[in-house]
This record gives sequence, structure tokens and C-alpha cells, in this order.
Amino acid sequence: MARYLTQDLNVDLGDEMPDDTTLNMLRFRERQTTLVIARSALPEHQSLDDAYTFQLDLLHKRLTALTCTDPVTVLIGKDKQVEGREAALQFMHGNQPMYQLQLACQLPGQQRLLVLNYSKHSALTEADISHWRVIKDSLLFS
Repeated sequence: MARYLTQDLNVDLGDEMPDDTTLNMLRFRERQTTLVIARSALPEHQSLDDAYTFQLDLLHKRLTALTCTDPVTVLIGKDKQVEGREAALQFMHGNQPMYQLQLACQLPGQQRLLVLNYSKHSALTEADISHWRVIKDSLLFS
């Protein structure tokens, strides 16, 4: 039996587990930052690097004035055993600038891509960057 857990509920889905393409958006009002957690399938013969490069190429096509650092390899989570790709992005969202730290990883033991975006409409402060590090370091994969 497939089960799905969210912060609010645990749902019995019967015998079939659907593809999880959910987005969670968490807003930190005092910081004026947002954390978006996105999940999707990772095509069977596609590597994390291939998937992340594809995602960045899509962003370059869809967003105006996008600048992006080269992705770097990072080890994330409590045990620092999961490899991810991290980049800093800046782009226009409507008529407002958006500053974003982005992390992508393959979920351990799964053909699934997890992407975290930490964003703000003004430049990220040192306190914001420290908060982002705490988030990355606290990840526990199930």
C-alpha cells in the first residue's frame, strides 16, 4: 500500500503510487525569503548533472536578465553523504529583481530529482545565507 505524508496529513493512495511532482513553498516573513521544494522524476538514463543543466537551460530561456554562477558540487544533509549541485541565480521576476540560491540532488536510492530554491526580492544578506546553510545541513532523506 502506498502512503503519502505531508505536514498536514497522511493519505492512503491504494495500490498505485503516483509520480510526485509536488511543490512546497515556505515563506519566512521576517526574513522576507521563500524556500521552494520541488520534486520530479529523473529520467532513467539521465544523470544529476544532465538534469540540472537541462533545468538551467530552461530557466535561461524563460527568465529575463538571468545570471547564474557555475554549479558547484556540494555534500548535503546531516551526514554530508548526498551529493548535490548548487548555484546562485539572479533574474527579473516581473519588474522586481530576484536573488536565489538553488540546490539540486538525486534522492538517495531513487530516480527522483529534488530541487530547493531559497529566494528573496533583494540581495541575500549574510544572515540569509547562514539560514540557507542551516537548511542544507539539516536535510534528512527518507
